[in-house]
Amino acid sequence: MAIALSWLSSAREKLRKTEKKTLSIEEKMKEIRIVNRAKWILIRELKLDEPEAHRYIEKQAMDRCVSKKVVAEEIIKTYT
Repeated sequence: MAIALSWLSSAREKLRKTEKKTLSIEEKMKEIRIVNRAKWILIRELKLDEPEAHRYIEKQAMDRCVSKKVVAEEIIKTYT
């Protein structure tokens, strides 16, 4: 009985860790999509190329001590 409970507890912990990792990956993918959308807006509106648009977002984030996602969301709001 104790072995079964130990195994069940271990399995539950592994499942919890997997779920947490999955949520983290999903959040990262969402951030990448938002940043990419902002880059395309900068390419279209400011005639930047992709590396310039990426650098612009990175630099704004570093200069303002915010995430690239925050900068990207602001760019999207500004141009849409």
